[in-house]
Amino acid sequence: MGEVPLNEGPFSLFFRGARIIIFSIDSAELLKFITALIIPLIDLWLLLLIPIKEEAIRISLIAGILAIFLMSVIINNPNKVIVYSTTFPGHISVGLLFIQNAFSKNPKEGTGLSVIKKLAGLAYLAFCLEMFLFYIFGTPLEWYY
Repeated sequence: MGEVPLNEGPFSLFFRGARIIIFSIDSAELLKFITALIIPLIDLWLLLLIPIKEEAIRISLIAGILAIFLMSVIINNPNKVIVYSTTFPGHISVGLLFIQNAFSKNPKEGTGLSVIKKLAGLAYLAFCLEMFLFYIFGTPLEWYY
C-alpha cells in the first residue's frame, strides 16, 4: 500500500490521508472499499429498472453515479465519511424514484410484483441509511487515519 505524501505540493491538504491501494489485507479497509463500489452499482441497476419518460434525465443520473464510482476507485480516500455524506442524497433520491415507480398505478403489473417493488424500495432506503450511520457512528476512528 503506497502513501501519498502529506506535506508536498500545492494539493497537500486535498491529498491528506489519501491512499492508493494495490493489495490490502486489512479487512476493515477492504470492507469500506467494497461497499463504496457496491452501492453505486445498486443505484445503476435500480435506475435501469425505473421507467423514466425523459431519457436525458436517466443518462445524467447514470453519469453522476459513474462519476462517484470512478472517484471511489481512482482516489480511494479511506475517509469514506466524506464520500457517503456527499453522495447520501443521491442514494436517497434513487430509492425514492424506485418507490414512486412502485406506488404508481400500473395496470400491467400484478399486485404481488407491486408489493415486492414497494418493499424493495423501502429496504433499499433503510440500507442506505444504515450504511450512512455505520460510517458515521459505527466505525473506529483509527480506520480513517
